Amino acid sequence: MRDIDKTYSKIQHLPHLVKSEEIPFKQFLQTGDVLFIAKGSNNYAFVFDENYKAVASSVFFVLRPDMARANSYYIAWYINKQKAQAYLHIGKEGSSVTNINKNTLEHLPVELPPMELQAKIARVHQLLQKEVFLTKAILKKKELFIENILLTNIH
Repeated sequence: MRDIDKTYSKIQHLPHLVKSEEIPFKQFLQTGDVLFIAKGSNNYAFVFDENYKAVASSVFFVLRPDMARANSYYIAWYINKQKAQAYLHIGKEGSSVTNINKNTLEHLPVELPPMELQAKIARVHQLLQKEVFLTKAILKKKELFIENILLTNIH
């Protein structure tokens, strides 16, 4: 979990390394797999689009969409939206560390519009995420700039 960024949308560090010859081939993640965080209070999904071999830990469920019917980025976006999150919340188990069981996730109703619309929704969402990131970076720089101006006026 420490390798996931604070927005729960991507891997931010090179994860823990293991010897790949000890892992069956079918357990390796594929580009386009959707990783769903099943344990804890933040049950979000994101797409694995990294260019290295990786295996998901037991914290995740790995969803491998049929690429002819579902866009991975759309699926992750859909799972992260309020309607799906409310459904998943009902199926939470555990007291101190909650989790979503596989059955609850498997029965999540997912609306699948035509592939072209899924791709558009996914692209708009990606652009929104980029805008949020850039806006935060601009605000941080603006705050630092104003702080420096104010400090120079004190002296």
